[in-house]
Amino acid sequence: MALRREHKAGNQVARDIGLVVCTAFWIVTRQNVVFVGMLAGLLFFSSALDPDLDVDQKTGAEYELLDYSRILGVVLLVYGWPYAKLILHRSIFSHLPGLGTAIRCVYFVGPMMFLLNYWIDLDKVLLLWLGMFIGLCFTDTAHWMLDRN
Repeated sequence: MALRREHKAGNQVARDIGLVVCTAFWIVTRQNVVFVGMLAGLLFFSSALDPDLDVDQKTGAEYELLDYSRILGVVLLVYGWPYAKLILHRSIFSHLPGLGTAIRCVYFVGPMMFLLNYWIDLDKVLLLWLGMFIGLCFTDTAHWMLDRN
């Protein structure tokens, strides 16, 4: 099991690799919405929605969010409590890259995307969600690899 410090270092490397891939993706495709989603997933959501949200106590990511914004941190703690109770720590439903990422995206980001649908076209919302999912997969894979050792 990796320490929080090791996870942060691994996530930073994954973010750097993800930013290079994200930028290359944008240069080739010019998909602005997916690019913005990937950036959001890499730079913001990867810190707030790490795979350890399944722990039934405050995680490092939750402490960081509480330090950044008390209101956002409390919202994440309250809204994430049922998730922590339902999902076993280090199960495939929380830690497996792709599957765990999709479950966290649906649970935590889905309601926000549903609300965005009232102001933005559904196809753009889905592309934004896809980009966030891809961005989160980079750091989730690093997290999973560190936990495997």
